Amino acid sequence: MKNSTQTTIFVFCIGLGCATSSLGQGLSLNTQTENSVGVSLSQYKYKEPGFMTLQAKVLGIDYVGTYAFAPQWPQKQQTWFLRGEMAYKTGQANYKSNNGISISDTENWFVEVRALVGRDVQLGQSVMSPYIGLGLRHLHNDLRAENTLGYRRVTRYFTMPFGVLHKQQWSPDSVLVTHLEYLHLVQGTHWAKFSDSSPFSSDVKLKLPRGHGIRAGALWRFNSWSMGPTLTYWNIDRSDPSGQTAVEPANQTIEFGLKLNYLF
Repeated sequence: MKNSTQTTIFVFCIGLGCATSSLGQGLSLNTQTENSVGVSLSQYKYKEPGFMTLQAKVLGIDYVGTYAFAPQWPQKQQTWFLRGEMAYKTGQANYKSNNGISISDTENWFVEVRALVGRDVQLGQSVMSPYIGLGLRHLHNDLRAENTLGYRRVTRYFTMPFGVLHKQQWSPDSVLVTHLEYLHLVQGTHWAKFSDSSPFSSDVKLKLPRGHGIRAGALWRFNSWSMGPTLTYWNIDRSDPSGQTAVEPANQTIEFGLKLNYLF
């Protein structure tokens, strides 16, 4: 799983680079103050190697607000910007453990909010926009079902994203925006609600000490809308037991989908 996932990410990112390098000459593409509302449909897979998998088709909705500061002399080609992002995604997930237990259509959703700051840098006929920020990702999965000993699983990541946008003219009335981002896990926490399966069991709170993620995507932007593929990958290390009798195994998540935005 790990090798195949990394290969998928590598091929995806190389494809973005090839698409960008084949574009023609561009115009000024500095970041503008604007808002966008988006919808997405993606395939989501969470895996704890040797233990279980969780798969779902996920429908998402998100809002992005961008404020661009007016460029100042003498660096009129370099614009600072602030960006806020909110996203909600949900989809019934199918659970399957390595010991043969299967639970269909479990409740599965996650919410993410992020605050970013970045700067445009003019590079010939294109614009690069490096950025940094802070994010919060909250995941919820409910494995309770009739005739099972399932329980609720809640995970929360505090993250620090480092990324770059690349913008270049695609045609006289469209722009290709590609992005690549590294996500550093600052702090992670996992709650296992074992009391859901037995009144004699206690809930467990576990710290996730290490992990990282990668995001990549390409959006073809027109006057008031944009669309394109997105890829998100997470690799989280085994939790710190810290005196607990349970641990959260090392896990990977991959989400690949298609996104459509309305810009205003």
